[in-house]
Amino acid sequence: MKIGIWNTQSIRGKLEEVVKELKKLNIDIASLSETKKKGQGIEQVGDYIHVYSGVPKEKRACKGISLLIHSKYKKFITNWTPVNERILTANLNLLGYKLTIIGTYGPNEDEEVALKDQYMELLNQTIIDIGSTREIVLIGDLNARVGRRLNHHIVGRHGEETENENGRRLINLCEQRELKIMNGYFAHRDIHKFTWRQETRHLKSIIDYLIVKQKTNLKINDVRACRGPECGSDHYLVKGEIRMLYETERKYK
Repeated sequence: MKIGIWNTQSIRGKLEEVVKELKKLNIDIASLSETKKKGQGIEQVGDYIHVYSGVPKEKRACKGISLLIHSKYKKFITNWTPVNERILTANLNLLGYKLTIIGTYGPNEDEEVALKDQYMELLNQTIIDIGSTREIVLIGDLNARVGRRLNHHIVGRHGEETENENGRRLINLCEQRELKIMNGYFAHRDIHKFTWRQETRHLKSIIDYLIVKQKTNLKINDVRACRGPECGSDHYLVKGEIRMLYETERKYK
């Protein structure tokens, strides 16, 4: 299964373009952050089912989170939940797995502390409500820089040097919920490591993540930023590759 993570900085007038880019890379499921699409709903866009959650229609367009799920998985989708304009979940049952995809878009580092607390508490509660029997794939722009650490159970050694307050919040959440941030566990050149870049100010960071349980039957084969896809955003499309082990393989994992 190929996973996509992309802050598209709006999808207005370019959702079809985004879908074409996902199709080129054979992405099965993708989260889109900062979509700025209002309301909540589900629609068909090309070969993908688009579920979305945004601010109420009477408000100014901002935030917004979407999941694009390839139509071949339609029969495996049991339900989806638009938690708010920053968190969206979809449940799938396939290959003997009970799988929950969480798409999320975290507040910026310079947002008010109260707002960041509220977001993290809601994300934490969302994970709790999913329960312990389901596999979790948490994907999105968390606006968090988690740094890098040796021999660590949450953060890998191949991340960036910088860590910020949002990053520490995310690490604390992962500690509480026994999750693992997979980006830093794969050695890549910088062009495939950093997920956001602002060329004019020579800035770059890793803030778009694929996160799973520390104890999981999902085998994560790779997480990398892709330089080819374009949609007018300063974020790169991040691609993750997940192998879903069959029941006979899980017994010996």
